[in-house]
Amino acid sequence: MRPLFIIFIALFSQMIFAATNHALVVGVSEYPNLEPSLSLNGPKYDALRVQTMLLQQGMVEGNIELLADGVEGSMLPTKQNIIDAIFAIEKDLSAGDFVYLHFSGHGSQQPVKDLQDSTDAIDGLDEIFLPRDVASWSKERGEVPNSITDDEINILTTRLRNKGANVWVVFDSCHSGTMTRSITGQSVRSRNVSLDQLKGSGPTEKQSITRVGNDFNLSPVTLTTNAGALISFGAAQSNEEAPEMDLSFGESKSPQGLFTYTLTSLISQNPNLSYRQLAQSVLSAYNGFPWYRTTPLFEGKELDTPIFHRSGEVHVRYPMKKAKGQYFIQAGQINGLEKGAIVEVFADVSSQEPLAVMEITKSDLATSEAILRSGEVNKKRVFAQLQSPAYPSAITFKWQESPNEAWQSALSSHLKTNDFLNRTIEWVEEDKSADVSVYVAEDRVYFFTLANIELPCELDSTKEKACQVSNPESQESYLSLPISDSTPSDVLNNGLIRLVRAHNLKRLSAKLTGKSSILSEVYLNEDPVELDNVVVAGDGDELQMSFVNQTRKPVDLIVMFIDSGLGITQVFPEPGYSGRLFAGEFAEFEGVVSSEETTGEEQFIVIAVPASREAPTVSLAHLQQEPLESGSFEKRVQTKSRSLGSTEDLFAQALGDLPQQRAFKKREKSSDKAAISVIRLQTR
Repeated sequence: MRPLFIIFIALFSQMIFAATNHALVVGVSEYPNLEPSLSLNGPKYDALRVQTMLLQQGMVEGNIELLADGVEGSMLPTKQNIIDAIFAIEKDLSAGDFVYLHFSGHGSQQPVKDLQDSTDAIDGLDEIFLPRDVASWSKERGEVPNSITDDEINILTTRLRNKGANVWVVFDSCHSGTMTRSITGQSVRSRNVSLDQLKGSGPTEKQSITRVGNDFNLSPVTLTTNAGALISFGAAQSNEEAPEMDLSFGESKSPQGLFTYTLTSLISQNPNLSYRQLAQSVLSAYNGFPWYRTTPLFEGKELDTPIFHRSGEVHVRYPMKKAKGQYFIQAGQINGLEKGAIVEVFADVSSQEPLAVMEITKSDLATSEAILRSGEVNKKRVFAQLQSPAYPSAITFKWQESPNEAWQSALSSHLKTNDFLNRTIEWVEEDKSADVSVYVAEDRVYFFTLANIELPCELDSTKEKACQVSNPESQESYLSLPISDSTPSDVLNNGLIRLVRAHNLKRLSAKLTGKSSILSEVYLNEDPVELDNVVVAGDGDELQMSFVNQTRKPVDLIVMFIDSGLGITQVFPEPGYSGRLFAGEFAEFEGVVSSEETTGEEQFIVIAVPASREAPTVSLAHLQQEPLESGSFEKRVQTKSRSLGSTEDLFAQALGDLPQQRAFKKREKSSDKAAISVIRLQTR
């Protein structure tokens, strides 16, 4: 694979980096000493994506070391090369510098050699990362040769920190997991090799192994008093999977780590986030896939510091030029500039009056093309800024297994006559992968999503005994509708419309996630809860929430709740009331968690819309719907289109309630966009 050739013209001013920045990007796709089936496809794409993100963030290309197999011109990601690269960075460091370390590849575990070491896991296992030259388990050495242990990572990062550098280390790998494919047919690979697999990959005596590590001074290092900070992001908890799946990479899809894909996109679109805000945004973005099987791990004492330890805010505007009648923008999919997105054009990075409005017509990973929709551009070089993201694409559905003629006829009729379904879904053949697969059982209709890896117990005769003794907390959650006396037409209408609207609200929320003007705080039974993790609550727990407007301008606050049955409720403000908060004002509400009707993954969608004193308040009550189990579909509040381009219109069109129609009118002055944060709730 050839590396992307990208020219960046100071997307982000170098002045925001008072110190020197260094990066090491490791992507391990091939493992020649292990079974061929254990090789991966995604890390080479991860490496290029991370490199693109770092260049866009203003990091000097010469300070980015890329070790990735499958990438032309890159050195191989062997253990020795990885350690050499970190040592080379260490030699060049000065106090106040910044180091970014990114590792994509397989993780695993091996028995701890020194059981007296209190820093290792209580289960007696060391977590390890597998470089390209890793070998199978060596009984003689009592280790996996050429693996990098968590202790070695700690030593290496401590050495960097002792030079006064701040270090951010990211691991897109995991130490457990068995997934290979979701029920819907989408390929999902776990970035894990079990110890049993390493023991069964063939004898190390037949392999040509060069052991590294002992030739280096990797003995424990004491952290000095003036050491820099350490921020650590991991793709999964120790008992979870780090998934690799097909995701957008230019004009096609390529296997990539979900964590790397999400992280790089969020950084590129929201460079002014703190580490904690970025962590919360990752959870929000996972919510939009939807993906609930993994909860990333975020650690560090300085999580409230701006990412990359920046010293100031940056303008999120991208250089644009006109050539041969076409407009080219030096930003693309990684920046949220997807086909159909709307951008405003400015004379420079700080001007307030937009010159024109354009629509993105073609988009690659880091570049895009646009067409002029209103205004005019007379300058050779101008700057583009995202005004409104592309609407969510049609959701793909398929039959898990072909049902009887009555169900197929009902679907065919809906696809011909139902305007909502016509503009929001695409039905594909059974042998294709899909976002959702529909299964008609004897008394229920199931809607399987990406998160579902196994069939429900009642549909899988091979799991009959397991069903009888299974732990309810370990069971997968499935969306379904009872058939009872309903007709196939009614069941499909109720289920498909509810699922599409809730799923599109989650997807739009993921596109609008970013730095919000609203500070959210959550208390569970009066104890504060950090929002860079999923809030876990049980029946009868008390949940309190407060929201504060941190800006000097008025903000319309709307809080929507999506329950595990796909019901949508506007919990604040109550329909008919104003949710406008002026500078420093706050709103709060509380309630008791009830698991009588729904349990599982639920979320609060916190929407902050910049407002003016004279403008009417924003209400999204028209988005509300009852959960799946509640009979026939009926929206609680009728959809009414306001002015084209309004917040109400944006949401109504994104969910599919109204036909998609873009507003291209040029504004007199640029204004802040709506921002969304998601508070994920796991009810048990």
